[in-house]
Amino acid sequence: MGILERILKKKREEIELLKRLPISLSSSTLPRRDFKSALLSQDPALICELKKCSPSVGIIRGDFEPVELAQEMEAGGASALSVLTDKDFFCGSLNFLPMIKSKTNLPILMKDFIIDEFQIELGEKFGADAILLIARCLPQKKLAQFFNIAKEKGLQCLVEIHDREDWEKIKGLPLDMVGINSRDLGNFQVNMERIFQLKEELPPHLLVVAESGIKERGQIEELRKAGIRAFLVGEAIMRAKDVKKKVKELLGYAKG
Repeated sequence: MGILERILKKKREEIELLKRLPISLSSSTLPRRDFKSALLSQDPALICELKKCSPSVGIIRGDFEPVELAQEMEAGGASALSVLTDKDFFCGSLNFLPMIKSKTNLPILMKDFIIDEFQIELGEKFGADAILLIARCLPQKKLAQFFNIAKEKGLQCLVEIHDREDWEKIKGLPLDMVGINSRDLGNFQVNMERIFQLKEELPPHLLVVAESGIKERGQIEELRKAGIRAFLVGEAIMRAKDVKKKVKELLGYAKG
């Protein structure tokens, strides 16, 4: 069984458990923040990801204090935050969403393997501004259904693709943003060329977010030449001793 299959099997078990737990679903009192506009307001725009561990490398950052890290990212010039909420494989938590949102001013992407409408409801109630929908994880009909449900709840969608088959699955949707993941979710290997190749397939009006494998400013500069202006970076920032400094370095300038 591949990594993605193991994640999705565990995710189905987790969702069934969550549905039976007495989780408070009182909506977040914090106003919704515009994820897409935040990315369009800066070039390059950096989505900084809070991720303590991953199934491919294990623990990434031992001293993981989500609120403090998020504040450092914001101080460094991040446009938005990506927060892992998967517990078993990425050491995440839904509780990180309201904790971080109440202490920062940035829009938050709930990053998880969404395979059930209930997860979208949880994202809304816990204060997410946007959710990640991974084309590889969902059939075409379900993708469209979840996309529309999220929109109805006021959540924006970053729809993630990895290859042309994924793009064929989603290109009929009224998309605002598409994430191109250079990481193959089957084996978690990274191939940055996939981003350049797939960018050529997409219509020019789409806001494209480059995901995975970005570690240094030079890579961002190369991707910008290909017309990409938004970047999601996790591991490189999480491994940095000085998070604020690393964010500034990736952006190529000091802000504030």
